[in-house]
Amino acid sequence: DRSLRPTGQNIPPGVVVDTQLTHPSFKEFYLNSHITLQGSARTPRYTVLVDDLNMSMDDLEGMTYMLTYNHQIVNLPTSLPTPLYVANRYAERGRNTYTAHLLSSGSSSSDSGASMDYGRLAHQLSYNCTKLGNIRVNA
Repeated sequence: DRSLRPTGQNIPPGVVVDTQLTHPSFKEFYLNSHITLQGSARTPRYTVLVDDLNMSMDDLEGMTYMLTYNHQIVNLPTSLPTPLYVANRYAERGRNTYTAHLLSSGSSSSDSGASMDYGRLAHQLSYNCTKLGNIRVNA
């Protein structure tokens, strides 16, 4: 219904699809865990790679959904479980830091190769040797 606000035009949080649209041989489900504030909801697909505990689909879906409420900065569920969401943000931050380092040093990623000294690179990119070394960083 186009007369509704964007949050009312999308599927609500907690909606799970684990039949019909999923792979018949894998433990797989779609979970819309978040409230879409603008635009269309992008519902992630989850595929269970390892399940040593042989959990039921309901338990896997419930655990995944509960993990979306663990973000400590916002009071809403995130689109991904918080550990994945935070890991993705740190990976983006690392990529951006590395790209800025390459630009400032005049190098390119193709210059790297097998001879890269990762210890030296980690020291160059860390905040420990800067004014930010003793400042706590969140998010």
